[in-house]
Amino acid sequence: ELLRERAESIQSVVAEREFQNGMKEVKARQWEAAAKNFADAAKKAPRAKWAAEMNFHWGLALWELGRQDESTQRFEQSMTTDAPQDQKAKALFFIARNYESTGRMTKAQEFYSQVVSVHPRHPLARLAKSKLRPGLAPRGGTQPKPTTRNE
Repeated sequence: ELLRERAESIQSVVAEREFQNGMKEVKARQWEAAAKNFADAAKKAPRAKWAAEMNFHWGLALWELGRQDESTQRFEQSMTTDAPQDQKAKALFFIARNYESTGRMTKAQEFYSQVVSVHPRHPLARLAKSKLRPGLAPRGGTQPKPTTRNE
């Protein structure tokens, strides 16, 4: 029993190191290396406290590599835990973009609408709302504050 616990502890430390390496690769825009590190970390510690953040950034790496379906899966998994609203809004937006890029406009509209609903003041909510067909924007709630910055 003690040996099993020690092995799990070591595996957890290795997984967290792979997660951190993946984050460094994301910052360096080394998408393939980041995706590999995240995949290795997920195999060793799929329910780690950092799993939601890992899945989000793994989704970004896969998105940059043009692997939309895999990217969508990672973004969806990043929202299965108590992820921050900001991260959920970003994940929903990227899922919508994935659907839009593959011509699945009904699904894209559904997810753009969710961005506006989940985090109406997020900068991406304004962009998501601009992509909604008339009548599909959520009613009620606080609308995003207009900005003068170019996005």
